[in-house]
Amino acid sequence: MKKNVGPVDKGIRIVFALILVAVILMNVLTGAPATIAIVIATFLLITSAVGVRPLYSVLRISTLKKRNEAH
Repeated sequence: MKKNVGPVDKGIRIVFALILVAVILMNVLTGAPATIAIVIATFLLITSAVGVRPLYSVLRISTLKKRNEAH
C-alpha cells in the first residue's frame, strides 16, 4: 500500500495513543473500556509506524505531502 500518513498526523496518533495508555495505567479505564482503548492505541501506533491508514486509501485522502510540493 502507498503511504498516506504525514508527520503531523503521525504525531497526533502517537500522542493520542500514549494518552490512552496513560489513562489505562492510572486505572481510569478498566474492564471492557480499557480493552477497547488498548485496541485503539495499538491501531494508532501501528498506522503511525507503517505510515498507512487503510480508510484514507479507500477515501483517497493523504496527509503526506508530495516531495515535489513547495514548502
